[in-house]
Amino acid sequence: MHTEVGRIAATLEQMAERPTPFQAEVQKMARQMTAIVGALAVAVALLLLFALHQPPVDVAVNTSASPLPPFPRACLLC
Repeated sequence: MHTEVGRIAATLEQMAERPTPFQAEVQKMARQMTAIVGALAVAVALLLLFALHQPPVDVAVNTSASPLPPFPRACLLC
């Protein structure tokens, strides 16, 4: 693009969009909540496995299915 408007448009396309402070805070809170829920899931798994002597398959089903639905996009590994 050879016009001034074209140069401005090209510059705007190259700029990276930064998250707003609110979006950054929400992302931070989502990571923290995911870590807390993950730690609780591990604690429940250990309790079920060692204290209550549940079969490992039941422990896996009970601890992996319950914390996932509330946090589909807040995955630490995503």
